[in-house]
Amino acid sequence: PLHDEYFTASSGNGARMNKKQIFVSGTKAFEDAIFATGFPFRCKDRFPAYQESFSKLFYKIGGMRRLGSAALDLCYVACGRYDGYWEVGLQVWDSAAASLIVAEAGGRVTDFKGADSYLQTGDTLAGNPLMHKHALKIIRQIPALQKKPL
Repeated sequence: PLHDEYFTASSGNGARMNKKQIFVSGTKAFEDAIFATGFPFRCKDRFPAYQESFSKLFYKIGGMRRLGSAALDLCYVACGRYDGYWEVGLQVWDSAAASLIVAEAGGRVTDFKGADSYLQTGDTLAGNPLMHKHALKIIRQIPALQKKPL
């Protein structure tokens, strides 16, 4: 790892970075939240819906980041560096392990309908529970993101 950071978790045992327990952020104000995202390059047909979600979230939160790694973005949610993350069309290998790390750090991970099928749909929303709730409310208002992915 470039930054000498090693993220781990096991179900029911919490999440850790370099053996130290980590937790999602405690951010309470949506306008102060920092979110991360990635571009849906595998499903370009859904890009207009993604752009709409980006625009709606961008103007309501404190900032937006893009590292280019779903797994690292999710780990940054788990350790509190980011308050939330969303992306369209991920593959299982992009997010499965890191989603467990977020959950074990006290975060919430769902699809864009608020269900646990994000590994099947590839549509992933994660965050501390309050930021997840606020972002989900916005994303649910975008009809094209509520359709079943192709």
